[in-house]
Amino acid sequence: MKSYSAESLAILCLIVATKADQRARNLGAPNHVQLTASRSIAVTAVGVATETGKGRQHAFKRDANKHQGAAAAKSFVQDDRKERRAMAVPPHDRLGQLKRHHQGEPANMIHTDVFDDDVDDQRIGLSSIILGAMLISLAIPIQWFNEARSIKMETMLSRGLRECVSIDSTEVDPENRGRLVHAQGRTRGSTPLVDPQFADAQLRNGLKLQSTVEVFEWAQVQTTPYMQGTGKRSQARFQEEWTTVHHDSLRFRKPSPDNPRLPNGLMLGTSTTVCDRVELGSFVLPSEILNHFHRFEPAIQHLPAVVHAHGLSFFANEQDGYYYARPSASTANLLSRPGAGAAGFTTASVAKVLTDHEVGDIRVRFMWVPEGEATIVAVQCDRDGTETFVPYRPVVQSPCFTDFQSRQMQIDEGERPLKDFKAGKACCSEGVGGCCCCPCNAIACCCTQEVVTEEIFYVSNKLDPVEKAFQQVVHRNPMRVWNFRFAGWCTMFLGTWMIVRQLTGIIEEVHALSLYGDVSGLVLTGTITFSAAALIVSIAYTCYRPVMALQWFGFTCFVVMSPVLLGNALGWKRASSAL
Repeated sequence: MKSYSAESLAILCLIVATKADQRARNLGAPNHVQLTASRSIAVTAVGVATETGKGRQHAFKRDANKHQGAAAAKSFVQDDRKERRAMAVPPHDRLGQLKRHHQGEPANMIHTDVFDDDVDDQRIGLSSIILGAMLISLAIPIQWFNEARSIKMETMLSRGLRECVSIDSTEVDPENRGRLVHAQGRTRGSTPLVDPQFADAQLRNGLKLQSTVEVFEWAQVQTTPYMQGTGKRSQARFQEEWTTVHHDSLRFRKPSPDNPRLPNGLMLGTSTTVCDRVELGSFVLPSEILNHFHRFEPAIQHLPAVVHAHGLSFFANEQDGYYYARPSASTANLLSRPGAGAAGFTTASVAKVLTDHEVGDIRVRFMWVPEGEATIVAVQCDRDGTETFVPYRPVVQSPCFTDFQSRQMQIDEGERPLKDFKAGKACCSEGVGGCCCCPCNAIACCCTQEVVTEEIFYVSNKLDPVEKAFQQVVHRNPMRVWNFRFAGWCTMFLGTWMIVRQLTGIIEEVHALSLYGDVSGLVLTGTITFSAAALIVSIAYTCYRPVMALQWFGFTCFVVMSPVLLGNALGWKRASSAL
């Protein structure tokens, strides 16, 4: 059977289309009918040419695999791919060029729709590239803040445990300034503790003194509904209780009992007094460390039996550890009548105050933190001529820094308030930069909103080993870390794929990726995604652990080269099998 080429069949179809148009024009058909006929026959020509071309290409492919070597097969595959890409769009062009040779036909009759389709495709491609770039710009800060936070935690623990030095708290070595030290000893309060409201409540050899003042009065606890007539009403219920908040009876729902006014100047609630100077051997403990001492003990055994405040006398009750006062009765009346007393007092009136409480009675309890053994793990430093401690935080390291500079940076970082230290994790927060960095700041806020140990500032009232300080560190939640990591990877992959798929034709021309065939775009997308993730980790390590940064950079290079190496391996394997 005689075979025709694709171009010959296309020319035959166009000749038929031309005759059909002339006949329609002779019969007086409208222009849109003529255009429809031409388009339908042109589409038929494209289909015939395409199918014929595909059959010829498959036949050539079988002959090449049968009679040629591996090199010729590889070259033919590439030529075949080029022809298929050319056949996807240019057939309209070829038909248009052929049709222009016929006189009397509009040159752009077919190309009008083709041009509109090309414009739409370009718009879609440009939108896809812009959206992909936006997703990539979102994925980078997600991975950066997540990995940087994990690296800071890892650096703080590994470097801190390696560099920590155990010292004698009774001797000060200036060479340890700026280093993480482990100090043990006995705390000592150099100044007496005095309560701000009770001048008689004074203690020595203590670190903290705490007082809690309460009043006995009526409190509205709940509302009880009841029926009256045809409507529903509610009735308030009151009870007597000790409270640290004064309840104004004028605000109660009537009818209600009355609460007396508090003595002038008396403050309810809890107040804590810290010793002005607490020493651990030759070191002075800062207030940040003193806040960690919470083991309070009753102080009634170390205070006088009667304390005074705001014109009231408070009498000690050793059974429950409180001091009681009755503003409605004067001190002279309480002590004037002798009788069988309680808690060491010889009057029945005082005993009644201690046991039979009335509305308006006031009580206070004193608690204190005595001197004792302590363990400190922090950075040694000199502040205002005294040796003290500051928190240990991860700082930037560089081979260009001297040992003295590194230790001074450690001290400066520890002296920063924790609020400023946390605020430094975000990007610009003011002005135009704050608006531009709003997405980054939002991501930073999400990545940092978790309870973890931001610093090492260990304080214990026992003699603990140095390892105990690092065991108490609160680590990041692994599930949270991997959730952010997976979200960053997926966002990066999706954004990269939206850009790469618009460049499929160029990518398939690359020798290293041409052997992957139709999945070359996915291979390139995966390579970019994981190499970018590894590069972000490498950059985050650069500031804190340069050696680890080099290792991750080498891993990044390996990820970039792996598709090329694997593609070459597959190419040699195919060539050997073909031979």
